[in-house]
Amino acid sequence: RFPGRDLAPVEVRSKGGPIVWYKRGAPDGAYTVCLDVGGTFWSQYAYQFSHELCHILCRYREGVNPNKWFEEAVCEMASLYSVREMGETWKTRPPYPNWKNYAGALTRYAQELIDKTALPEDGLEAWYKREEDALRAKADGREKNRVVALHFLPLFEAHPAWWESLASLNRFPSSAEQPFEVYLRNWHRATPAHLQEAPAAVLAAFGLAP
Repeated sequence: RFPGRDLAPVEVRSKGGPIVWYKRGAPDGAYTVCLDVGGTFWSQYAYQFSHELCHILCRYREGVNPNKWFEEAVCEMASLYSVREMGETWKTRPPYPNWKNYAGALTRYAQELIDKTALPEDGLEAWYKREEDALRAKADGREKNRVVALHFLPLFEAHPAWWESLASLNRFPSSAEQPFEVYLRNWHRATPAHLQEAPAAVLAAFGLAP
């Protein structure tokens, strides 16, 4: 979903996370991704790794950013997207023939997370107005992040080319006082014209104009 993107190596560790380190390895600039997994629970490996890889693809930045919760929500969406995609593709094109039967487990893992997430009846815009302070105070609140992720997941599944727009999410530096609408408009402004439909749709969902 990120054509032409060339990443440095990604070193994956099974413990110490889930997190992707800001500090890069020398001399090749390798990323370090730490998971919190064990045994043969492969759905969880895929779910956690997809989240951390999405931070890398979003060009994550170190520093104060009260809107970091949105990046976390996007990465939660990436986890669900990846596991659901794997659940479908492994039915016919698994990495190894004997992994084909695991496709259903991947689908069930994602669906269980979706099923236990209560979506707001009055829409995302109204929900955000209620939750704004909590989101800005705690970026990694998984339950709240998942509400946002599930709102946009059907759109990104319907328009997979939109994923590439996330490479522009953190092009502009942030500050402790930056309003959410400025953060999203900066993303829209930094995104190539042929990909601006994605940030425009996100802005509209929050009742904002580009």
